[in-house]
Amino acid sequence: SEGELLNKTSEWLLHPDDQAKTLEPPPRITEGDKTLHVENRYRHKNGSYCWLSWKAVAEQGYTYAVARDITDLKNSAAQLQASRRELAEVSRHTTMGAMAASIAHEVNQPLAALVTNANAGLRWLANSKPDLEQVRVILKKIVDDGHRASAVVTGIRSMFRKDADERSPVSVNDLVGVVLSVVHGELESHRVLLQTELCEGLPPVMAEQTQLQQVVLNLILNAIDAMNSVTDRDRILIVRSVTEFIASIAFKIR
Repeated sequence: SEGELLNKTSEWLLHPDDQAKTLEPPPRITEGDKTLHVENRYRHKNGSYCWLSWKAVAEQGYTYAVARDITDLKNSAAQLQASRRELAEVSRHTTMGAMAASIAHEVNQPLAALVTNANAGLRWLANSKPDLEQVRVILKKIVDDGHRASAVVTGIRSMFRKDADERSPVSVNDLVGVVLSVVHGELESHRVLLQTELCEGLPPVMAEQTQLQQVVLNLILNAIDAMNSVTDRDRILIVRSVTEFIASIAFKIR
């Protein structure tokens, strides 16, 4: 009403975050551009803000503009974006669940072997005449299992390191090897046979290693899921790297 508008400037109608771009029109308006597209928010009587999409043109020192209400469009876009985020979050949780099971399997195996070999070594040393050669063999097995557990943990850490957005030379075969070591337990639990056909001498590729590892991980997990319904034949996952114009990775489900 007139009473609500008196003694107030146009800034009162504008959303605080939109005042700068609205009150200082770009140079294109003053040059007579009639197709300028600007979106801003104006105060509604109920206190909320409406999204408006403007087209404007300058004429003799004035700016003439027409707007259409796109509030519903903006709300729909925001809801769609929120739905996409929720789906992405669900996908991440699903992937992390599968990885957690596989990681636990991969780490538990060498840890169990460490405990078994250590107990065997203690028994050999407890003999009246310890067989030092047997103890030496067992200690070697303990060292090997320790290195295996360390390699698994290192591979996992590399997939979630903080410098994930840094591009660097990446060995495709090494990258595939790290991912396969993480999903080894998942392959076993789903009774999937793995065949690797990795081309020797692949050149390094410039890539964001962590993101590429996560892509390969998702491909492998999707392949495993796709074979769940296969019951009349062996489940075989073939991972192949080849050289074309660039290094690439190929997956084949059989």
